[in-house]
Formats: sequence, C-alpha cells, structure tokens
Amino acid sequence: MRSACALEVSCGTVAVMGAATVTRLDAEASAEIRRSLPLALRGDEAACIAYARAWRRLVAELLAPYPDAPASGAGVLERLAVTAPFAPEGPFRALVSVAGGIIPGMEAPTSIRTRPSPPPDPIDLARFTRLVLAELVGAGTGLEAWMASWDLTITDVARVFGVRRQAVQQWLAEGVPPARRPKLLAILGIADLLERNLLPERIPAVVRAPSAADGSMLDALAADRHEELLERTRRSFDWAWSA
Repeated sequence: MRSACALEVSCGTVAVMGAATVTRLDAEASAEIRRSLPLALRGDEAACIAYARAWRRLVAELLAPYPDAPASGAGVLERLAVTAPFAPEGPFRALVSVAGGIIPGMEAPTSIRTRPSPPPDPIDLARFTRLVLAELVGAGTGLEAWMASWDLTITDVARVFGVRRQAVQQWLAEGVPPARRPKLLAILGIADLLERNLLPERIPAVVRAPSAADGSMLDALAADRHEELLERTRRSFDWAWSA
C-alpha cells in the first residue's frame, strides 16, 4: 500500500517523507528564504537577490538525488519562486508538490502547511518578480518585464540596442548576451524609478514624449546615453537633491 508523505519544518530543515525516500530541503537555504522573503516582497533588491539564490540552492538540493528528473525540471522549479510565496500551503509545500508531479519516484506531501505571504502592492510585486527572475535566469527576463512596462515591441527594443529584430527574439529565448547587459541593467534601473514614481498606465507615454532638447527617452537610449538618462531620471525623482 502506498504511504502518504508528510512535510516537516523543524530547525530550518524541510523534509519530505515518502514510501521509499526521505527528501530534505537544504536547511541553510530554507532559513534564508524565510529570512529574506518579507523584505523581498516589499521590493528590496538585496533581499530579492538573496531569496532567488537561496531558492535556486533549494531546487538544486531537491533535484540532486533524482538523476532521471526531466532536463527542464530545474527551470520549472526555479521559476516557481515568483508564485510559491502566495500558495495556500506556503512556498516549501508548493515547491515539493510541483516537484512531485515532474520527478519520477517522488511523492508530494499531504500534511503540514505553512502560511502564505500576503500579496504585495502591484509595484512591489512587479519589482519582486523582475529582480527574482533576473537573478534566477539572467537578464533576458528583465528584458521581458521592461518591454511589458513600457509597452515596447521587438522593433522598439531592436532600435534601442541597434540590433536586428531576430537578435531580440533570440535574447527573449536565451537571455541577453553579457556584452549587452550593462546597458540593459541601466535601462532596468530607469524602469524601476518610473514604476516607483508614476502610475503604470502613464509610463509608455512618458518614455515616448519628446523633449525640447534631445528627443524622447527611447531616443536617448538608442543613442547609447543610458547612463546619462539613468542619472537624470534618478535626480528628477530625488526631491531632496532637487530642493
């Protein structure tokens, strides 16, 4: 008779006990997730990075005993980091439940639930999602979030970076190459400032609005003036500096 599994949380260790195996989630990573998640959900960059790294470590340890797990299993479980905190049974149960469905021979837990995190406000959620995914899978995901926030097409992005549309399509599938990431990171910094200080529906119009001096924000980015634009945007929202 197939026995049920149980999820235990004790002294920073999460264990899943099944009929044939006992799978333990990394204690240090579990503790770091619990420590960093509250701040990460408020949009704190360092906490988002710490949470994402701990989650990746948790996934790696979970998959280690299962060499026959699907090749895409790690990617599926890593990306779960952005939704697991809000699962009814908490992030650890969510992780192991999904893992049980894709890893041969692993059973999903049936008891011991942890409290889900309350959803943050939309701006903090967008920042949490972008920073966590950028840390987990590289700057390619940051590209997607930027395009959504500014309502950009692939053609728009290609113009900003001075590349062909096919290159952007490849970046969306495989991530932005290292040589392009400094510019993308500056752009993501600008996007973050706009998201924190403007209504989301206003942003697409703001980045396209021409100025008397040097065109629109998109024009400045296409001219490789991203660092200058980042500093200028930061100062425009720094009320203490402008005063």
